[in-house]
Amino acid sequence: MAFFQLPLLPEILVSRISARALRATGLPEERVHAYVSAMAEPGALTGAINWYRGIPFSIRDPIGRIRVPTTYVWGRHDVALNRFAAERTGHYVDGPYEFVDLDANHWLPETEPAAVAEAIMKRVLGAPDEDQ
Repeated sequence: MAFFQLPLLPEILVSRISARALRATGLPEERVHAYVSAMAEPGALTGAINWYRGIPFSIRDPIGRIRVPTTYVWGRHDVALNRFAAERTGHYVDGPYEFVDLDANHWLPETEPAAVAEAIMKRVLGAPDEDQ
């Protein structure tokens, strides 16, 4: 994530390798072209990278404990976030919490839409967690 803190260099590198990198992370081929095209729009790539540039600030200025009902849906083959980090997220949640572990990669809405929708609907409709 430190690389993304640099000015301009991440945009230059990411724009050159984006399609190959997206394929390598398991994004379905039909979505690769759509995402690369979207990131070619003026300001879009910088906006996407700025998400990562904001990370150090959220660490230095924590928002506090999470008290709302929370569901974390994670793909166990995620190349960006390992199991330890994903499971550790629950340590910051005081409200009702559920960790959903899918046999999937990083691109859950694209590859596992039914499972993601099911987890969201369960939370929204207030279905009780199995742990409670």
